[in-house]
Amino acid sequence: MADILHDLKNQAAAALQAITQLAETETARLQQQLDARHHLDRAHAMICL
Repeated sequence: MADILHDLKNQAAAALQAITQLAETETARLQQQLDARHHLDRAHAMICL
């Protein structure tokens, strides 16, 4: 259980980092949003095991 909570925390932190970094272009901003969504999707998948 502790491992799952640790992994969830890591996915949430990675998503937050992805969306709070400054992007120089619109494409970079969209890539950051996609990266954040992937992290959140992984976290969701862990919860729904």
